[in-house]
Amino acid sequence: EPFHTPPQEEKRPKERELTDGSDKPKNAHPNVVAAVVIMACNRPDYLVRTLQSVFAVNPSLAHFPVFVSQDGLDPGVKALAQKFHPELGYMQHIETEPPKMRNKKENIAYYRIAWHYQWALGQLFDAKGYSRVIILEDDMALSPDFFSFFKAMAPLLDADPSLWCVSSWNDNGQERFV
Repeated sequence: EPFHTPPQEEKRPKERELTDGSDKPKNAHPNVVAAVVIMACNRPDYLVRTLQSVFAVNPSLAHFPVFVSQDGLDPGVKALAQKFHPELGYMQHIETEPPKMRNKKENIAYYRIAWHYQWALGQLFDAKGYSRVIILEDDMALSPDFFSFFKAMAPLLDADPSLWCVSSWNDNGQERFV
């Protein structure tokens, strides 16, 4: 059953259950390094390349479970996500009303994207209980050391309460430089 965005007037979902006084969520999946979510909307041709890249370099779905979070109803994205791999998780976010914009000159797409990210992260952190999530977009290719990098960084996130994220973004991360 797809999720429908509730009206904006409703309160946010309950806050994450916290560990021993820290602000980081409990981990319901102790063997998982991080869940991986691929944010998608309506580009199955891009998504297939990203999925191929993720599955080519992912050393273990047990340590890095993969999800596609689709914003909207594009049938090509949904069909691809549901048939690509038997252990690929699929989530669908459907907007039931347009977001209320603070400034009419702003692009409403930014609000929709933010809603999708908020919803997808809520699903993985709050509903599914993962303590770490790697966010990918549907047009990314991964380097062979992508998952080993995040595996090496996970203990740092756990040990240092001032750290909330790790990034592997690199503007120069092109094939000819890797």
